[in-house]
Amino acid sequence: MRPAVKLLLAALLLVSPVAVHARDGHSARLVAETVDLFKAILHDRQTFSPCLFPSTWGTQLEASDFGRRLGTRNTLHSRLTKLPPPPEEILTQASAPKESICTPEQRKQAGKAAIATLVSRSPKMEADSSYIQLDKLEYSFPIYNAHYSKAVIMEVESASGWVKKKDGLIYAIDFVGASGNLLVYGKRRGKWESLDYQEMFRAEGGASRPVTPEDW
Repeated sequence: MRPAVKLLLAALLLVSPVAVHARDGHSARLVAETVDLFKAILHDRQTFSPCLFPSTWGTQLEASDFGRRLGTRNTLHSRLTKLPPPPEEILTQASAPKESICTPEQRKQAGKAAIATLVSRSPKMEADSSYIQLDKLEYSFPIYNAHYSKAVIMEVESASGWVKKKDGLIYAIDFVGASGNLLVYGKRRGKWESLDYQEMFRAEGGASRPVTPEDW
């Protein structure tokens, strides 16, 4: 991470965080700012595959994690008083199609549909026709500073996949791979824009396994 970004994040920790929720419900500004933030995050995405986004927010980094990662004892005292607005409420207003947001059960059904598609395909087809991948893009609910001029958010990309081999058997790859980035956004002339990001982790995929009746 560049020194300027490290200083920016440290400054974010020093200010009083915005009240994430009003006592009588979600803050109207919180929802509006979060929708605008995700419009900026998703601006360059050309396609939204089915079940790309989970129906719940990802795990938010604890305040102590910010301090450790930034080499400072300062902590960000951000505690939700109630559940944040669901991803569907935010992401659909930020241009994501409704079908791109799935519950765990809906994602499971998408996996079953992928297997059914492979069953119908000839194993002699081209290699790219015998593999189906289901991508997953998960975000934590953003943490803002007191004036909604800076935001920090965790992004985790992962995928699962299925392949039909020449012997006609279908194999599942439960974990194709994953990467996590800490995104830093700020406002310029009233618009959210990316300032920088820090890669937090990267993991290689696991081995494939034969599809079992439980997968159906």
